[in-house]
Formats: sequence, structure tokens, C-alpha cells
Amino acid sequence: MNYRTDEENKSINTVLIQTEQETINKPAKKERLVSLDVFRGFTIWLMVFVNNAGGSWDWIEHAAWDGVHLADFVMPFFLFIVGVSISLSMSKMVEQGTATKKELLKKVVERTLKLFFLGLFLSSLFDWNLEKLRIPGVLQRIACDYFIVSITMIFAPAIDVNKIEQYIDENVSNYNLQNILRFTIGSQGLFSILIRYTFTWIVALVIYLIYIILLYSPDIPDCGRGSISAKCNSVGYIDELILTPKHMYQWPTCRPECKNFDPEGILSTMSSTASCFIGLYAGYVLARFKNHRYRLLHWIVVGLILVPVSILLHFLIIPYNKNLYSLSFVLLMAGSACLLFSLCYVVMDVPKTEFQKKIFIPVIALGMNSIAVYAFDNIFFDIFGRPGGYAYIHYGRGENNLLNWTYQTFYTWMNNKTAAFMWALTDSAFNVVFALILYKKKIFFKI
Repeated sequence: MNYRTDEENKSINTVLIQTEQETINKPAKKERLVSLDVFRGFTIWLMVFVNNAGGSWDWIEHAAWDGVHLADFVMPFFLFIVGVSISLSMSKMVEQGTATKKELLKKVVERTLKLFFLGLFLSSLFDWNLEKLRIPGVLQRIACDYFIVSITMIFAPAIDVNKIEQYIDENVSNYNLQNILRFTIGSQGLFSILIRYTFTWIVALVIYLIYIILLYSPDIPDCGRGSISAKCNSVGYIDELILTPKHMYQWPTCRPECKNFDPEGILSTMSSTASCFIGLYAGYVLARFKNHRYRLLHWIVVGLILVPVSILLHFLIIPYNKNLYSLSFVLLMAGSACLLFSLCYVVMDVPKTEFQKKIFIPVIALGMNSIAVYAFDNIFFDIFGRPGGYAYIHYGRGENNLLNWTYQTFYTWMNNKTAAFMWALTDSAFNVVFALILYKKKIFFKI
């Protein structure tokens, strides 16, 4: 029988103590916010669906000019999600100083360039005619807004709300008033995030005021100032001057009223940063408050304020307009995003069960690989075709392609609108299958 020496026992105890200490000091694994994956997955599914629902009912496709249709929710929801993600990925580094501003700036610039040039590549796939290369686009807009909001987050100073609460405790003797002030402007108060990040919201407001000034002040030839009609508006006019018509989107929803218009143009991208900033606010709520009720209170209150205000603006001052990214549209989309995000959070992150995650696996898979799905939808259908369209792989003529054959074989017996709707569902199902394959193989593409 072998016995350990005192030295051996001492050595083993030392190892056990070190191992235990490492386990204690090891940071807890960061819990993934499943509700954000679900929200992102739903949005990417909606994007794929509406992009392929051309010819179906009008309420699904983008509104021609004024008004809101289902497709109009996609871009604002993406920008809201980007804002939330910025806060989740960088707030601790900014607040605790675990990374220098130079390091954070480098990270932001790299990601911005990757997003922008990926968008440029996908929107011009197989057709790099530099004479008419479209510069704006979906990923290009996301890249620009991501850059603006991230830079603001890094460099805008934060106000120490703990000092405000300390002042309340030391100078307010009335107990009831003290509680009211703590609940509203204290470190965990309802308005603490608005106060703490005052300079961030000032930047957001300045950007939007510049957009408003540029929207109404330019003297447009043959139109004058202040017009926001499809035929005459400074959003399209500024894009024509800077981008030139050849480098703009060639099939805007406002045709034939508008001659040249890009839905992701320069001025409307300035306005769209507001969606990203409101997403940043929602992310700050996540970082600041750990209580489910506090988080939901913030999001739901913001949603219930913004949506009615947007309705009043729509009917009294400026209508909903996705092309112009009007103020009423921004507020409607931001309020709707807050409410839908709250619903996702209640369903996915509040319960401590795995049941709901199993049910929503297809949506989660889409959300965790949104960039890959976006690229797949662009590349796959350019190669194999779309109903009524051409494809790079075809037999004889360009319209004789795999997906056109599928559409004509299985859907042409329906009326045109129903066929287009069913095809959009089939098309989005392809993307769900693609996302599920990547998810099962634990392959995740990130930028």
C-alpha cells in the first residue's frame, strides 16, 4: 500500500486550492440575450419574405410614398437591433475603461468598412460596371449608422448619476420627496439613462435637426423650398447632386412620380440614425438594470409614448414616409420596435425554461446568422433565378432557370397575388433551412 509523503500532500493541497481559487475568480459565462436573436431572426425573415413578395398584396410591399406597409418595418428594426448590439458589445468597455478609446475606434472603423464593402459587393454582384455602380444600400446604411452611434458612444462623456442620488440623500429631508426623486432621477431612476447619457442624446438631436434643416431649406429647381412630395423633395435632390443619378437605385417605389430617388440615400441615412440611437437607449437599459420589471417598464413606456405621438404627427404635421424617413415614421418604428422587443424578452428571457427556445429554434438560427442569410438570399437567387427573372445558371434563355421552373410548376394554378405570396413563403423557407444547417453545425458568421 502506497502512502503519500507530507511534501506530496502539501503539493496536492496547493494545487486544489489554486484550482478552487481560479474557479471562483473565473468570470461567469455571459448569458446570451435570446430575445435579441429572436427579434433579429424575425426581422431577417421578414426582409427575405417581403423582398420576394413582389406582385402580391400592396400592404406587404413598400409604400409607394406616404403611408406604412409591412416591408417598411424591416430597415428600422435592423437599425434598432444594431443600437442594442452596440450597447451590449461596448458599454462595459467604455464604462469600465477595459479598452482604450483608440482600440475601440479601430474596432469600429474595421467593422464599418467590412459592412459597407460587403453591402457594396452584394448589391453589385456579378455586375461591376463602375459607371453605374450603386453606392448606397442596406448594409451601407447600417454601416454608416453603426459608425455614427458607436463613435458617439465612445467619445460622448457620461454624467455620474450616483452623485445626483448622493445629493438627494444629503440635501432632501422630506422622505416622500426623496423617494420620488430617487425613482425619477436617482441612479436607478426612470430617467437615469436620459440624464447619464445626456451628451449622447444631444448628438442624436443635433444630427436630426440638421436633417430637418436640409429637408426643408434647399431651393429645389422648379419646386422651391419645403416640398416633400415624390416629385419634389430635397432628399432625392441632394442625392442627385452628390451621388449622381447613375449611382442611385434605379427602381424606387415612388416611380413614375419621382425621377431619381434612392431609398438608402444620404439625407435619409442621417434621419435613420435616430432608430439606432433609440436602440442604443434600449441596450443601455439592459446594461443598467438587472430587474426584468425595470427593463420592461422602460421599453414599454417608451413604446407607448412614441407610437401615439407618431400617429398625431402623421395626421397633423408630417405623414409616415419611409423614403424620406420622416419624423413620424422614425417614432412609429422606434415605438413599435420597443414594444416588439419587450414581447420577445418576456417570451424568451424572462422564463427560466428551455421549452420556448426549442420552439423558436428556426428564428433563433436566422438571428444568429443574419449576415450569412442576407448574403445567401442575394447570391443564391442571383445564381438560380427568381420568378419571372433571369439567372446566371440557366438552360438556353436566362428565364429558363431552376427557381422559375419551380414557380411555374407549383404556383401558376393560383391567382397572381396568392402565387406571389406563396412563393415568398417558399423562398423564405429556403433561407430558414440554410440557417438551420449552419446552426446545427455551429457555424456562425460575424463581422
